[in-house]
Amino acid sequence: SDGTVVDVTATADPGWRFSHWIGNTAITPVIRVTMSQDVVLTAVFRKTYTLTLAVEGGGQTSPAVGSYVCDSGTKITVIATPEEGWVFDHWVGSDSTDSTIQTKVESDISLVAVFRKVQILILNTEGRGTTDPVPGTHVYDAGSLLTISAIPEEGWRFSHWIEAPNEGSRIQLTLVQDVTLTAVFQKTYHLTIAVEGGGSVLPASGDYIYDAGTLVAVLATPDSGWR
Repeated sequence: SDGTVVDVTATADPGWRFSHWIGNTAITPVIRVTMSQDVVLTAVFRKTYTLTLAVEGGGQTSPAVGSYVCDSGTKITVIATPEEGWVFDHWVGSDSTDSTIQTKVESDISLVAVFRKVQILILNTEGRGTTDPVPGTHVYDAGSLLTISAIPEEGWRFSHWIEAPNEGSRIQLTLVQDVTLTAVFQKTYHLTIAVEGGGSVLPASGDYIYDAGTLVAVLATPDSGWR
């Protein structure tokens, strides 16, 4: 009858959500209608799916780790961001190798962002020479076993590593922390000593290599009857 108040409730089935009414401006699933005229109401429901995000290792996702209810057909952008000392490796639940993926929600989706621990190796040089790997910043998986070599240019020799003075030109190490190494090269010159006539020299005749700036004493001793 005219003026009757009627409560109307829209109840979504599992996997669906109430969206809105057609025939009423209310946005809640429960409405109260005062009958002053004929009323036609249509409850509109949206199919929903669950997006679940998780991580392995040091990093985070955007949206944050958790479960989200999304309307069917919703396009979602998910970003994996590693913490310092970690890099993004791959997704579990997606074939994409990119840290940023876009997906259309057409079923329940579970994504796990997998991060792996890394260490930084920084190689520097002083003097004329190079290293293997080349000088610069290198990223390796934590625990990697590395062989690092110092290679002097012609006319130079390897002197030492500043951070590892007791090591030779070839170092093996396991990266369990960030490492910086500086290879120091020393300029060298050749001293060639020879004899004409009867006598000897000290050092003996031959070719010698000395670091630049080395003070070398050379003694010439004549044989008997020579000067």
